Amino acid sequence: MVPALQFDSWQWLSLTLAAPVVVWGGLPFHRATWTNLRHGAATMDTLVSMGTLAAFGWSPEQGHDRPVTVVHGDRSPADHALRAHHVQLTEKLPETEPHFWYETPEPGHPAHRTGLVDLNGITVLPGTHAYLCGPLPFMRTVRTRLLDAGVRPADIHYEVFGPDLWLASA
Repeated sequence: MVPALQFDSWQWLSLTLAAPVVVWGGLPFHRATWTNLRHGAATMDTLVSMGTLAAFGWSPEQGHDRPVTVVHGDRSPADHALRAHHVQLTEKLPETEPHFWYETPEPGHPAHRTGLVDLNGITVLPGTHAYLCGPLPFMRTVRTRLLDAGVRPADIHYEVFGPDLWLASA
């Protein structure tokens, strides 16, 4: 929302207007997610459903003035699901620092962002809240790096993708 157009409780109006889109428009994703989770599976439907519901639930929070660091790793730009949309949304966030790693990048992609995600060289600010999603080996590596950087364990949140969901508590 454009700051000059904000009014008291504007976020509640936005939330009310977004509700039908998130619930009704996302219903096919939510149904597929529920079915997949009952069978111990996670798919891109799960990512879309959980992401939209999390954003919808978080949207009433106002006054977010902290920097955002976006880190994404994938096999290649072609494998990066919703890549253009991801980049577009990242660019809209104020004080955002995007980092995209690709194992097989396009020509011209920065060499230091080639291969697996490596948090060395990324500033982890005090009070960081981290939201991780992906397979467990990836999340364990990133979690260790975040803990080493001083992030409290309670401030690291997870969305596990993979067949071994029961290992998340290990």
